[in-house]
Amino acid sequence: YWEIVSVSKNQSKIKDFKISQTIDYFEITDSTKGYRKKLLPKFDGSFETSQHQMNFKIIKENKRLYLEYQSENTTYREEILRANSVSLIIGNSNGFVYTYKPYEPLEFEE
Repeated sequence: YWEIVSVSKNQSKIKDFKISQTIDYFEITDSTKGYRKKLLPKFDGSFETSQHQMNFKIIKENKRLYLEYQSENTTYREEILRANSVSLIIGNSNGFVYTYKPYEPLEFEE
């Protein structure tokens, strides 16, 4: 579960997100495949999920790691630039870099 923090291009920030209404959920189903979904957190800690799911293949090429998505008419890749317990950074072929942090549910006092 990852919450977007910022989007940049050419090493310049385009947008910072103070809070995001949706989070990205990545599920690795085996060593070479997975899927990605958008989730909407609810106040009770559960999620609303869209029916749209983006399947991907995990590809290692030239010491780089990619998520390759295929839709009906196109194939595109995102490169995993960093993935650890505190950040996920993904770049695409258009030069956009997306920085995520682990999702932390909002806690409300009763």
